[in-house]
Amino acid sequence: MKPAIRTNRILVVDDDAMNRKVVARTLEHAGFATKRASDGEEALAWIITEHFDAVVTDVNMPRMNGLELLHAIRSRFPWLPVKRSRTSIKQCKTEHNK
Repeated sequence: MKPAIRTNRILVVDDDAMNRKVVARTLEHAGFATKRASDGEEALAWIITEHFDAVVTDVNMPRMNGLELLHAIRSRFPWLPVKRSRTSIKQCKTEHNK
Protein backbone atom coordinates (compact mmCIF):
# COMPACT_ATOMS: atom_id res chain seq x y z
CA MET A 1 0.00 0.00 0.00
CA LYS A 2 1.40 3.39 -1.03
CA PRO A 3 1.57 6.12 1.61
CA ALA A 4 -0.81 9.02 1.06
CA ILE A 5 0.79 11.91 -0.75
CA ARG A 6 0.35 15.10 1.23
CA THR A 7 -0.15 18.29 -0.73
CA ASN A 8 1.41 21.38 0.80
CA ARG A 9 -1.24 23.95 1.73
CA ILE A 10 -0.50 27.62 1.31
CA LEU A 11 -2.62 30.48 2.61
CA VAL A 12 -2.68 33.43 0.19
CA VAL A 13 -3.53 36.75 1.86
CA ASP A 14 -4.23 39.91 -0.11
CA ASP A 15 -6.95 42.55 -0.01
CA ASP A 16 -6.89 42.82 -3.82
CA ALA A 17 -9.04 40.04 -5.30
CA MET A 18 -7.08 39.92 -8.57
CA ASN A 19 -3.75 39.55 -6.75
CA ARG A 20 -5.19 36.76 -4.55
CA LYS A 21 -6.52 34.95 -7.59
CA VAL A 22 -3.29 35.19 -9.62
CA VAL A 23 -1.04 34.11 -6.74
CA ALA A 24 -3.34 31.25 -5.72
CA ARG A 25 -3.72 29.96 -9.27
CA THR A 26 0.02 30.14 -9.87
CA LEU A 27 0.65 28.09 -6.73
CA GLU A 28 -2.12 25.63 -7.64
CA HIS A 29 -0.60 25.19 -11.09
CA ALA A 30 2.68 24.32 -9.33
CA GLY A 31 0.88 21.60 -7.35
CA PHE A 32 0.04 23.36 -4.10
CA ALA A 33 -3.35 23.49 -2.43
CA THR A 34 -4.37 27.04 -1.52
CA LYS A 35 -6.85 28.90 0.62
CA ARG A 36 -7.46 32.62 0.24
CA ALA A 37 -7.99 35.40 2.78
CA SER A 38 -8.68 39.08 2.14
CA ASP A 39 -6.87 40.51 5.18
CA GLY A 40 -4.76 39.58 8.19
CA GLU A 41 -7.69 39.05 10.55
CA GLU A 42 -9.33 36.54 8.20
CA ALA A 43 -5.97 34.85 7.63
CA LEU A 44 -5.29 34.50 11.35
CA ALA A 45 -8.73 32.94 11.86
CA TRP A 46 -7.93 30.35 9.15
CA ILE A 47 -4.47 29.65 10.61
CA ILE A 48 -5.97 28.99 14.04
CA THR A 49 -8.51 26.49 12.70
CA GLU A 50 -6.69 24.80 9.79
CA HIS A 51 -3.23 23.47 8.94
CA PHE A 52 -1.07 25.41 6.50
CA ASP A 53 2.50 24.76 5.41
CA ALA A 54 3.20 28.39 4.49
CA VAL A 55 1.62 31.83 4.15
CA VAL A 56 2.08 34.33 1.32
CA THR A 57 0.82 37.74 2.36
CA ASP A 58 0.52 41.24 1.01
CA VAL A 59 1.93 43.97 3.24
CA ASN A 60 -0.55 46.81 2.70
CA MET A 61 -4.03 45.69 3.78
CA PRO A 62 -6.84 47.15 5.89
CA ARG A 63 -7.77 45.94 9.40
CA MET A 64 -4.63 43.83 10.04
CA ASN A 65 -1.78 44.51 7.62
CA GLY A 66 0.85 42.00 6.55
CA LEU A 67 3.43 43.05 9.14
CA GLU A 68 0.88 42.78 11.96
CA LEU A 69 -0.10 39.36 10.62
CA LEU A 70 3.56 38.32 10.52
CA HIS A 71 4.03 39.31 14.18
CA ALA A 72 0.84 37.47 15.19
CA ILE A 73 1.98 34.33 13.35
CA ARG A 74 5.51 34.52 14.80
CA SER A 75 4.16 34.79 18.35
CA ARG A 76 1.70 31.86 18.04
CA PHE A 77 3.03 29.68 15.21
CA PRO A 78 6.79 30.34 14.99
CA TRP A 79 7.39 27.30 12.74
CA LEU A 80 5.05 28.57 9.99
CA PRO A 81 6.98 30.12 7.04
CA VAL A 82 5.68 33.51 5.88
CA LYS A 83 6.57 35.20 2.60
CA ARG A 84 5.74 38.89 2.35
CA SER A 85 4.80 40.35 -1.00
CA ARG A 86 4.33 43.95 -2.03
CA THR A 87 3.82 43.43 -5.75
CA SER A 88 0.52 44.32 -7.30
CA ILE A 89 -0.76 42.79 -10.53
CA LYS A 90 -2.03 46.26 -11.49
CA GLN A 91 1.44 47.69 -10.77
CA CYS A 92 3.04 45.06 -13.01
CA LYS A 93 0.64 45.87 -15.85
CA THR A 94 1.37 49.60 -15.50
CA GLU A 95 5.15 49.03 -15.50
CA HIS A 96 4.88 46.65 -18.46
CA ASN A 97 2.90 49.18 -20.52
CA LYS A 98 5.43 52.03 -20.07
